[in-house]
Amino acid sequence: MEKERDVYNQAVKRVNIPEENSNGIHDNKPGVSMKIVELTKPVSGKDIDLKLVLNSNDNETRTLVINVNVQAMRYNGIPSSQIQTELKEQKLLPNQDLTIPIHIPFSVYGEKMRESNSIKVSAVVTDKDKSEAVYITEKDLVPESPLLTIKVSTAYSQHCHFAILKPLQ
Repeated sequence: MEKERDVYNQAVKRVNIPEENSNGIHDNKPGVSMKIVELTKPVSGKDIDLKLVLNSNDNETRTLVINVNVQAMRYNGIPSSQIQTELKEQKLLPNQDLTIPIHIPFSVYGEKMRESNSIKVSAVVTDKDKSEAVYITEKDLVPESPLLTIKVSTAYSQHCHFAILKPLQ
């Protein structure tokens, strides 16, 4: 039992030690961190607004090449079509946040979502001065069905025809 406890304690120590190849949670290496944030809940039939937030945690000004890619995805995770691509070059100041808006109009993604049920937004950022420094983040979006409110214009009873009014929004 004591040997088992020693093995357990050693495993816990290994998990809590920051390593060279960790997933970024434990390491405090200088560089760029980034994430894609939803500004509004995605609803089918409406434009989708997101933002890419980049943060520099060192004292270096970086010139970044930012490639944002939006794809329609099938239920099995395979891309079905390209929705839009944006390529930008921006300066990221030391210990500062940089926010890049991402706007996906329904007029662009609507038709491409007929055979798909989700949208993958990915950002690949390359440091222009250090081409080996590449940062990647992605976010999967599933547009919700729009809220449907039905108003009946007159009184009705079961098994009778009646008219409904659906206001356009």
